[in-house]
Amino acid sequence: MRTMKTAVIAAAVLCLIGRGLAAAPKPAAKPYSGELKLYEPRKFTDKAGKTIQYHLMKPAGFDKSKPYPVLLFLHGMGGCGSRNRKNLTDAGVPKIFADERLRKAYPAFVLVPQCPRGSFWAGALMGRRRPTMEKRVVGMLEAFGKEFKVDPDRVYVTGLSLGGFGTFGMVSARPDLFAAAVPVCGGWPGQRNVKGMAAVPFWIFHGGADRVVSPKLSRAMAAALKQAGGAVKLTEYPGVGHNSWTRAYNTPELWQWLFAQKRRARKRTDKGVRD
Repeated sequence: MRTMKTAVIAAAVLCLIGRGLAAAPKPAAKPYSGELKLYEPRKFTDKAGKTIQYHLMKPAGFDKSKPYPVLLFLHGMGGCGSRNRKNLTDAGVPKIFADERLRKAYPAFVLVPQCPRGSFWAGALMGRRRPTMEKRVVGMLEAFGKEFKVDPDRVYVTGLSLGGFGTFGMVSARPDLFAAAVPVCGGWPGQRNVKGMAAVPFWIFHGGADRVVSPKLSRAMAAALKQAGGAVKLTEYPGVGHNSWTRAYNTPELWQWLFAQKRRARKRTDKGVRD
């Protein structure tokens, strides 16, 4: 009996290793938190007159003559709207980005767009299809890069829940744009353009007890990206439900890893970009 139990445990461990599941890294000694007043409201309008509202937080000690990385954050379903406010307040993540420790260690532009109600960031969500925002988000990023001096080799994307799906979707649509991606409690059903996505390093986070978005979706994407030759880290928090983002974004090791990533030369693709 004991031998059988040992064999089962060993098989489970090997399975986790095979999926690339990383041990949960240590959280910050003191949770990250900053002031939302650091963000300024903005709006991008494309040539067709379609708009997307967003908030911008400039780097600490901003110097317009210096190039800075860009961190794109895609909120969850609760942040959808039309007043450019819930994207800042839902889930509390923009406050984390505004923590002075993070801002001083990793000066960067932080962009927080708002997805309108009735739309998704990208692709389909749990079998449902709606208009998507990939084209406008990419347009916003490109216009921002013309207005401000940015480091084009250090553009990062992250998001939670709806934004976790959106993170996979943005990379699927334009893998040439991003240096790294951090989807939290998301997924990418259908795994469209996974071969192109594999050129972008991923650190995927999910709660093992998530009943809103199954962790199987993150596991499947980690496995698919790895099989396609990608560099993938997967952190799954045992017993944690849908809110895995608080732990994920309060992980110092995540920020060290993320801002160390630089884009490799890739062929441009507009595969999957829709509006």
